[in-house]
Amino acid sequence: MDTLKNYLGGMLERGADTFWEEYKPERRRKSSTACTGINTARACAMPGGTSPIYLLGRYCMGVRPTGTAYETFAVEPQLGLFDSFSCSFPVNEGTVWMDWKDGVLDVYTDKDGGVLKAAGKEYTLERGKHVVVKGR
Repeated sequence: MDTLKNYLGGMLERGADTFWEEYKPERRRKSSTACTGINTARACAMPGGTSPIYLLGRYCMGVRPTGTAYETFAVEPQLGLFDSFSCSFPVNEGTVWMDWKDGVLDVYTDKDGGVLKAAGKEYTLERGKHVVVKGR
């Protein structure tokens, strides 16, 4: 998590409003729009810049497939990394939403086939039903 914070946070500190195609923290730039620091045709934003979204979703929020193309899925958020969060992730032909605030995790999905692992227990996620868990 520290690596993500330092690397991605460095872009934000330098004025980024997207994730850059190339970022070298040791390279100082003259402006916040010159994302590479050199005169090239590189883009300041591109699809490859979405990798932080995958990393956060997979390793911090713990959303991962357990079947082909997220037909079934697991959710195991790393609650100790955050004071609070609110997020959503696509899972096959549905979405899973999570809210974590004041020690309470609320997970909701519009797709059957999910399992939540939190506070040392496992919960079946059912379409249209909230699962509320207290504690880490």
